[in-house]
Amino acid sequence: MCLAVPMLVLEVNESEALCEVFGHRRTAKVDRMLHEPPKPGDYVLISRGVIFRTVPPDEARESQNLFREILTPEKNTANGD
Repeated sequence: MCLAVPMLVLEVNESEALCEVFGHRRTAKVDRMLHEPPKPGDYVLISRGVIFRTVPPDEARESQNLFREILTPEKNTANGD
C-alpha cells in the first residue's frame, strides 16, 4: 500500500515539475497521460517519481492536515492518553 501526500507545484518545465510539501522539495516527471498537465499552484499526487493526479486545493489541504496530525508527536504522551 502506498500513501501519497499532496504536493504543491512550484515550477513546471516540459517534462518535470518542482513540488513542495512540509518544507521538502522534489522533482517529479509529468505523466503524459494526465488529462491536463499541472501548473504552478496546483496540488498533485506523486508515485514512483511520476505525477499521476491533480488534487483540488481543499482536498489537498485536508489531506495535508491529516498527515501533519499523524506525523506530529503527541504533546501529552506523559499522561498515557
